[in-house]
Amino acid sequence: MSTDASGITQEGPPRATAKKSEGVLARTDIPTLTHPHRHHQPDRVLTPDGATPPPRGHPRWRLTSAALREAAALAVANEFKLPYYAGSSMVVRLGSHNAHQFLNVCGDLFAEMLVDVSLGRPPHLNVTRQHRVLHNASERLWESIPRTVPNGRDVQALVREIVAIAQEENAKPRMPYPPGVTGTALLMAERKTLLDPEYRAKNPGAERLFAALASAVAYNILNADLDYSVKN
Repeated sequence: MSTDASGITQEGPPRATAKKSEGVLARTDIPTLTHPHRHHQPDRVLTPDGATPPPRGHPRWRLTSAALREAAALAVANEFKLPYYAGSSMVVRLGSHNAHQFLNVCGDLFAEMLVDVSLGRPPHLNVTRQHRVLHNASERLWESIPRTVPNGRDVQALVREIVAIAQEENAKPRMPYPPGVTGTALLMAERKTLLDPEYRAKNPGAERLFAALASAVAYNILNADLDYSVKN
């Protein structure tokens, strides 16, 4: 771990050197490359199976993309109960689609550092504290949806269903893409149909789905990409 000028400790498993950390991630993501069809339990994604990390420059190391290493890092964090949401780059990524949320998260982290200052300690947040702050911010955002977003209850119901789909896909022997499924898709033809007021008037539930989707996108709960190519 390292600390930047802001007092935010950068990403990295606690109590592990950078070299050891790389070894853990390599042991974790190699089986994904070499045994893509191996079956596993949903809570044991990317199990190492004793694989030995290759040296830098080895073809298998080059195959390990940044996204795959991110998937491995998340799997290690989940399996060993390590903090994952930490570091200035993570904060930027989490708030990249929502400036208001980004400012709120930064404010929460700053308030946490002020606690240290008031106690006469250096204002440096370790990864555990950062993870807790970001997790709590996410919980507050989720709980605020019914109060702050039009059709908030329907938005939450929609998000829960998308999460259920993502969890089912991520539990399969091979992840469709790293670090895993985080959404779902509508065909452009289905989108066109849903935009038709006459269709919505004739089909029960269509108007609620349309309103929930519109609110979720407008309030940055969901991010929509048009004409996005997906597998299968």
